This record gives sequence, C-alpha cells and structure tokens, in this order.
Amino acid sequence: RMTATGSKHTLFLGVCGEVWAVGVGEGGRLGLGNENTKAEAEQVKGLSSDICFITVSERRSAAINTNGTMYVWGSGVLKPTKVICQPK
Repeated sequence: RMTATGSKHTLFLGVCGEVWAVGVGEGGRLGLGNENTKAEAEQVKGLSSDICFITVSERRSAAINTNGTMYVWGSGVLKPTKVICQPK
C-alpha cells in the first residue's frame, strides 16, 4: 500500500496494516530490536495491526495507525515506541 524510502533504509506498508523494513539497521532505524543490516524485508513487531501511514528520515522511522497513535524508532531506539501526546 505504501513505501517510504530513506538513503539507507526502506519501510513497506502491507495491505493488512503491517510494516516491513529492509536496509541498514544502524541506530535501530529498522525497528527490529537490533542494529543488524537486512538484505530482505523483515516485519516490524510491536506495532498495532492498523497502521495506515509510514515515513522515514535519515536515522528514524515512524508509523501512524488509524486512531492517530504514532510509533517512532531509530536514533538509538531499537524497537517501536508509542508516542503519547497530551492536550494542553
């Protein structure tokens, strides 16, 4: 359904809302729990099953589900982490 490509890694969003990652794992940018480089796409675990948007930057990745919950990883964060936003 969607592809997000950075200079060293790529995310793929599957038709069922799952996220796959491939490329250089430095800093955890793949979200696979380690810093290993992957030549073949591997599913990112720890995300909700209703992801509808993905994006990448040089060192980070993010995914948003249909309820607006955001998950981020990379820059030393090896696994997806839910971002909780509090209204002011």
